[in-house]
Amino acid sequence: MPLVKKPMRYAHPEGHTDVCYFTGEKKGLVTCGADGDVRSWLNLMDDDPAASCVSEQAISVVSKNGKIFVGNDNNTIQILNYPDLEKEGIVTRFSAPISALATTKHSNIIVSGACDMRIQVIDISTSNNIELLGHEAPILGLSLDPKEEFVASSSADGSIRVWNIKEKRVINTWTNIIPKSNSFFTAKVYGVPSFHPKDGSYLAYPYMKDVVLVERSTWKELFHLKCINIKSEINICKFSECGTLLAASTVYGEIIVWNVETKELIGYIEHQQNAKITALSWNIDKSDEIAFCDSLGQLGCIDVIISDNTTLNESTLETNGDIKDNDIAMSGEEDDDGENVISLNKIKASADLEDDENSNSDVVSEKLQPDTNILGPEIHLQPPFQPGSSPTHLLSRFMVWNDVGMVRCFTSEDGDDSSIEVEFHDVTIHRSMHINNYLRHTIAALSSHALALNCPSNSDTCSKFVVVALQGWGSGNKEWSLDLPEDEEGNCVAAGDNFVALSTSKRNLRIFTVGGTQREIVALPGPVITMNGFKNDLVLAYHNGIGVSGDQCMNLLLIQIRGIHLYSRTLCLPLSPSSELMWLGLSDLGSPVIMDADDVIKVYSKKSSLWRVASDMSEQSKGKADHYFIIGVSEEQSIARCILCKGSHYPPTTPRPVVSEIHLIPPLCAIGSEKTEKELKLWRLGTNPLEENEAVLSLIAIACRSNLEYRAVELCEQIASEKVIELAIKYARRLNRIALSNKLETIADTKETEKEKENENENKNESENNDNCNEDVKSDDEPLDNDVKESTFSLTIMKKPDIEIKPLSMTEALSIKRNNPFLKGGNSPATKGLANLDITPEKPQKLSTPVSASSKSKAKDASKKETFISWYAKNKKSLQEEFPELSPADLTKRALTRYKEKDTASPNNISSPSEPKKRKFKHTPLDVVQNAMGVMGPWHIVIAVALSLVKFPVAWHQLSIIFLAPPTNFSCAAPVSRTNESTIMKCYIDVGNGTMEKCTSFKYDKRIFKESIITQWDLVCDREQLANFVQSCIMFGVLIGNLVFSIMADRIGRKKPLMIAIGLQSLTGFISAFVPWYELFVIFKFISAVATGGTMLVSFVLLMEIVGVEWRSVMSVLFHVPFLLGHLMNPLISYLTRTWDGFQMAVSIPSLFLLSYYWIIPESPRWLLAIGKLSKAEQILIKAAGRNKIPLENVTTAIETYESNRGNRHKKAKENYNITHLFRTPNLRLKTICICINWFVCGSCFFGLAQYMGYIDGNIFVNVAVSAAIELPGTIVVLFLISRVSRLKILMGGNVLSASSLLLLTVISNSNVTVFLATLGLAGMALSFPTIYLYSSEAFPTVIRNVGVGLGSVCARIGSIIAPYIATMGKIKPWLPPLIFGVGPLIGALLCFLLPETMNCELPETIEDGENFGKKQTRKNTTK
Repeated sequence: MPLVKKPMRYAHPEGHTDVCYFTGEKKGLVTCGADGDVRSWLNLMDDDPAASCVSEQAISVVSKNGKIFVGNDNNTIQILNYPDLEKEGIVTRFSAPISALATTKHSNIIVSGACDMRIQVIDISTSNNIELLGHEAPILGLSLDPKEEFVASSSADGSIRVWNIKEKRVINTWTNIIPKSNSFFTAKVYGVPSFHPKDGSYLAYPYMKDVVLVERSTWKELFHLKCINIKSEINICKFSECGTLLAASTVYGEIIVWNVETKELIGYIEHQQNAKITALSWNIDKSDEIAFCDSLGQLGCIDVIISDNTTLNESTLETNGDIKDNDIAMSGEEDDDGENVISLNKIKASADLEDDENSNSDVVSEKLQPDTNILGPEIHLQPPFQPGSSPTHLLSRFMVWNDVGMVRCFTSEDGDDSSIEVEFHDVTIHRSMHINNYLRHTIAALSSHALALNCPSNSDTCSKFVVVALQGWGSGNKEWSLDLPEDEEGNCVAAGDNFVALSTSKRNLRIFTVGGTQREIVALPGPVITMNGFKNDLVLAYHNGIGVSGDQCMNLLLIQIRGIHLYSRTLCLPLSPSSELMWLGLSDLGSPVIMDADDVIKVYSKKSSLWRVASDMSEQSKGKADHYFIIGVSEEQSIARCILCKGSHYPPTTPRPVVSEIHLIPPLCAIGSEKTEKELKLWRLGTNPLEENEAVLSLIAIACRSNLEYRAVELCEQIASEKVIELAIKYARRLNRIALSNKLETIADTKETEKEKENENENKNESENNDNCNEDVKSDDEPLDNDVKESTFSLTIMKKPDIEIKPLSMTEALSIKRNNPFLKGGNSPATKGLANLDITPEKPQKLSTPVSASSKSKAKDASKKETFISWYAKNKKSLQEEFPELSPADLTKRALTRYKEKDTASPNNISSPSEPKKRKFKHTPLDVVQNAMGVMGPWHIVIAVALSLVKFPVAWHQLSIIFLAPPTNFSCAAPVSRTNESTIMKCYIDVGNGTMEKCTSFKYDKRIFKESIITQWDLVCDREQLANFVQSCIMFGVLIGNLVFSIMADRIGRKKPLMIAIGLQSLTGFISAFVPWYELFVIFKFISAVATGGTMLVSFVLLMEIVGVEWRSVMSVLFHVPFLLGHLMNPLISYLTRTWDGFQMAVSIPSLFLLSYYWIIPESPRWLLAIGKLSKAEQILIKAAGRNKIPLENVTTAIETYESNRGNRHKKAKENYNITHLFRTPNLRLKTICICINWFVCGSCFFGLAQYMGYIDGNIFVNVAVSAAIELPGTIVVLFLISRVSRLKILMGGNVLSASSLLLLTVISNSNVTVFLATLGLAGMALSFPTIYLYSSEAFPTVIRNVGVGLGSVCARIGSIIAPYIATMGKIKPWLPPLIFGVGPLIGALLCFLLPETMNCELPETIEDGENFGKKQTRKNTTK
């Protein structure tokens, strides 16, 4: 046999592996692999190769001048010596893993390529470096010209390029040679080229199952080397060092060797495991051996045996499709008689062809002539693909990703196992699915109603179409499948709401219902490219011809599926020059949308029947080689949901890519100018009339400022509405452009006349249509009038009958109520037996004439209360005409008065006597500020998330004492004890003769904590309570901070105090880590606590003033979640630092980043309005309205309304209330005392138990972490129950849970049970704390609500100040802390019986309301 394969052996773990022959004196082999090792083998039988680890993954290796050069995932080329394999330096660096290296035997140049798409040509003797840029995907393979003039490269962008090294440019490119991919490690084919090693006269590169040889300089094809036994694509080709042989390998593990001079197949051999060959290398001394590695990490060698009398295999030797005769050979030696010279005349004679007079007997010309005669112009038709999918050759790929969900396919490297994962963005559509892909499906389509799959045919089965119905009625198996005819293959699939479709290789479009009923088979005019479905529409692209200069000639077939009928339209598909179609779909409004390979998105306009260029995505901020993978397009919002793919057209499946929403910006000229910005607002997709009017008016103003009045006139004539023209006239008069204003008035009159004529014509047409409809009703079978409806492409509207009779379903028939039609009131008596047959069902009696139906709808609309803003917007013009002398503020005030009068006089406000009695709420004034900025939108969410991050440092500082002063064992170091008694935890030592002396020096147990404030300042024995004093100072500082910063926030705003508090918190906290004295440490901790109290108060107030009323109760609970997460992070931070100063720095530094809130967090618009800064408030409200997509008219109305009512508010605020009002009346006094006690209990127990967790037996980090983790579910439970269960029940439940678990601690000593019970106690406080906060805000009257909540907060701070001393009482008696902490919640729960319920009740407004609230209903409310 010409090829003899030696036994293979393990070299590296599974993955990409490379091999080369060592060029030094000792010879041998060098390999590198996925384990990051480089191994040196004396030969294939070497059982103990030398090894050296260079990185996590070594990818490519070459040998030069006795050294080894390794490309690795450290992004470097590492130099190793031989045989020790020690590192000697680095040749160069890249920004991504190096994927390919190449050199030649007699050259000092090493060519390297990396996954960052760059190529570097390095002269190792001079260290000169030349960089080649141009590829759009990772480099897969390289080859260096022996004359050092050219470099050939293959890339995952699908191309092979030839570079001129000196000129640093591409001189020839072959595109679509290699399957495209987005990573070197997922590339199926490398396409490694190879120069002729002697003189570089040939360049060979793999293409499909052939090896193509091209001529140097001209780069024209000379011939193809083929083998009919090849089963898959060729991956690598390599010339032997002598230049006469060429070896190639495939992804299926096949290795083929040809004689280049004779084009003779030397041999063919298969891999026993069919593993992909990842590297080939010829023996550098003699072309008799090939070394190779596979994807399984194995190393092998093949002996190449060449006989002198090798005969040609007629079935395998082909050149450009022509079969060579056995007597034709190509030799490099001279032949005087010409017998061995290829003669074109002999070939033609052997094929019975006429002689060519222009034939030349020269060998080269004879060789080139067949190509020029046979090969025509290259024609490339884009193959079929599925929108939203990645290439089929990838092991992990997206079969489809759209707005409904994603379908992913995972295949093992050996191809034996394959599975499909289906996920839905909306889980209410269907649960996620896992499907065993035993049929090997390759294409898929997904809609909210169906999942469609198709697999290709194989030797055993036909192509199969499988559909899973997702929304079908009834139970049972909802999956069905059909086999296609034997000679038919599926190309593309699509799914909608009422159909699934499959296009096939026979140019048939097969349409089915979702349930599996076969519908039409539509014949397609050309080969299908892709198709997609949305709701009841189907779009399909197909080839309509051969484009010019590489263009694709395509048409688009748009089909609407309406019941039994299909309606279609054919459109020409516009693509960029020499570009391919990359995505096809339908927008949210049903318009066809395409994106080509140049990332240009075009949307079809049904009104104009033209394609609009919606956006050029290549102009977005990304690299030249990056592309966008489209998920869906929203025409209404003018955005594209897509994924940015670095260096590729397709995203990886893991990690899951991030979907971005990119605004569709038309590529207008002069981007950045003011005029273009307004034009973008006017012409981009999804603009609303308000934005269009503003844009047109701005363009008119710009034209006037630029002295281009003719442009302003043109805009008014062609684009502007009547309202805009009126504003333009006023603007022209303000500029004193009298002629322009007169011209615009003429235009306005003309448009008004035209509009009146149009209205008259419409009224005539409507009356005629009504007459025609009374005479004739169009049948359901009448087709669309394509000539009339071409521009809108909409279905004909059928007139429904006045009375519609529907059969009753079985459920309706069984559940229908029977009534006596003659009974005026009351319930009908029950009937028995056959008497039911005489009773008319109630449902059919609802049939009525259109007049009655319209009257009912009008009555229903009239019952809806109209808001002041919408009423004012409708009536503003008439009010201005009625009161022209009033200012805007007075006009708004007058409008509000009239609106209230209209609301009071409305008959809808009179409740019927049959309605149940409800609590009558007092009239609450309309919150115009909230209507201006919205209740909860994107603007609110960003601010809420940002403010919630402030709570992390709050938790770190408030609960820091647990790890600043953890329980520490100590022993007395001086004086020395004269007895044998232990000195551990002793404060006095017997120094002899019974004399006890106080310890002056201590030794501490530092196994857990290296340093703490206890070990730093000896806070033991008589100084023990100084550690508790630190925590008390912290809590007292928080209390002072609440008071100080609340005053500051009312005087200078919310934003400035927040910034001051954040900066002060970070600065003082950081300084406290470096102070040398305890007293100074306490001072800085106190100042830091004051700042902490300011941050927590101001951030909460700012959040409550921004979010809507509906969200305040929810946000007040959610705002506590970051505090709990910060508590959970405390043990992790302490575990990593293990010192008090390190912990203090770690919790202080992050606050510096919160200073960026100065540019993120706005000032409270309510505070700005309250102090009269209307312009600044208006700026913030306009920004909020823009982000939340609220009309700007709401902002104007809010400012005017607030300004008009400002005097009234000042009058109302004359009376001042203070804390004494809480205790002046008996009922309010009782409620205040009970609420304050509950506040005290929550503050003392929560912070005391948090510190007590550090004194329980066990791991302090685990104990604190577990207790903190349990708090989070407690808060979530409050959030869930707050709108469902009464406040008092939640408060009592939390208190009882804490009390019972803590009292049990007094009698249980097991350490694990102790931790569990203490954690339950803390979880109960996590329930009670947010509940008492919300209850207090509802129980106190409005006039003293802030005072009441503030008093409760003070009580909680007092409790937290006392808590450290209770938590450390365990040193006296272990049962004392849980007993004291347990009695408090029990008392709080009992006091809840004296409090009224506030859920679903009218909140008290005045002191009198507060006194009467719950006076007689206390027992009733608490037992609901």
